Amino acid sequence: MKQYEFLVIDTETTGLTEQDEVIEFSAVGPDGSTVYSTRIKPSRICEWPDAEKVNHIAPADLASERTAAELKDEIESLLASARTIVGYNLPFDLRLLSQSGILIPSSVKTLDVMPLATSYFGRRTSLGNVTARFGYSFGEGERHSSAGDAKATLAALQFLSGEA
Repeated sequence: MKQYEFLVIDTETTGLTEQDEVIEFSAVGPDGSTVYSTRIKPSRICEWPDAEKVNHIAPADLASERTAAELKDEIESLLASARTIVGYNLPFDLRLLSQSGILIPSSVKTLDVMPLATSYFGRRTSLGNVTARFGYSFGEGERHSSAGDAKATLAALQFLSGEA
């Protein structure tokens, strides 16, 4: 498998609690290309009306998708191919992946962009607010999709680190 200096990841989930699961996962490479993106059929949660209002992923959309258990080796191999995993509010994504049975290898470093944004803006703020401040435009249907949010996180990282 190709090796990456870093991968930017994001998830869409059934909710925010310790019982919730990942229903979409994406990884974006350093060049902004989508390296991996998949929807995931949850194994415990049957409906998620509050999350569905945000991510527009309905239970019926996932009926024919693979479960996290079926995708575990594939996603863990991808995560292991990066020196660093980057995300916005990354501890949340890693917790939800873990709750879904997918673990990040201990050899992989992590970088959460949210503390960089908090330092820059002087307060905790959403990814949408960060990207709006520097004029980032989400593509059609990308906002609150894991691939779209991963691309926006990469843009936020580049902006906050002075690379944009």
